[in-house]
Amino acid sequence: MMFMKIQKAQIECNDKKINILLQIPDKENPPVVIMVHGYGGEGLEKYFVDTGKELAKNGFFVVNFLFSAYNNINDISNLSIEDSIEELKCIIGFVNKQNIDKNRIAIVAQSLGCSITILLNDERIKANVFLAPGIFLRKVFSKLFKHFNVLEELENKGFAIYKPISRGTDKKIGVKFWNEVKQIDHITEEQIRKIKIPTLIVHGTDDDLVEIEQSKKLYEMLNEPKKLFLVKDAPHVTINNLNQRKIVIKEILDWLNKWLK
Repeated sequence: MMFMKIQKAQIECNDKKINILLQIPDKENPPVVIMVHGYGGEGLEKYFVDTGKELAKNGFFVVNFLFSAYNNINDISNLSIEDSIEELKCIIGFVNKQNIDKNRIAIVAQSLGCSITILLNDERIKANVFLAPGIFLRKVFSKLFKHFNVLEELENKGFAIYKPISRGTDKKIGVKFWNEVKQIDHITEEQIRKIKIPTLIVHGTDDDLVEIEQSKKLYEMLNEPKKLFLVKDAPHVTINNLNQRKIVIKEILDWLNKWLK
C-alpha cells in the first residue's frame, strides 16, 4: 500500500468554478485517473472518492471533481452536456500541469460521465473505463424522468423537482439538459469508432436504469482493445456496494496496469 496525500483545489473554467479533490501517491511522475461522475452528482461523495482512494493506494494520481452545475446540489437546473464537455477538457488541462506522467492519463467514468467522455474524446487520454454507460441518452433519461413523474412538468414549465436515485435530497432540474438529450438522442457509431484507446466497460446485471444491452452495443462498436465485464447482481452504480466495489476495482487496476505502460 502506497502513502498518499489528499489535496483540495478549485479551478475556473469559462467563469465557472470546479471543485477538485486530489489523491496523490508518494511516487515520481505517477499515472493519472480522472474520475468523471454521472447525473447523480456523486463526484465528491464518499463511495466515489473511496473508489479513487483505492486506485491512489496502487500508485495512481486520482482526480475527483464535481461539474460546476452541481455546486448547489439542490439546484442543477443549469446543467448542460455541452458545458460538462468543456469542463472535462479544463480538468484534463489542469491535470497536465501537475507533476504526473502526461503519457499515462486514464478516465474512469460513470453513467452520464461516460457519454461526456465519449463526446469529448480527448487525445490526451490513453485508456478508458466506463461504468454502466448509456449510449441511448434519450431512452435513458426519458425512462428516468417518467419514473419520477417529472417529464411533463419539465417540458411544460421548463423545470421540475425530483429525487434522484443516488441521493435522497430533492433536486431542481431544468429543461436545458433535457433539450440537449433530445437533440443528441443517442451516441452514434461514428462517434464511438473515433475512440482509438483501450476501453473497459463494466456493467451490473441488475441495472434497472441502463440496460446491459446498451453496454453490449457499445462494446460491439468500439475499436480493439476492449473488454466487457459484467458484475453479477450489481445495480446501476456498481461501486456503491463494498463487495462489488472490490471486484470492480480489481478489474480497473488490471486494465489500467496493462495499458498504461
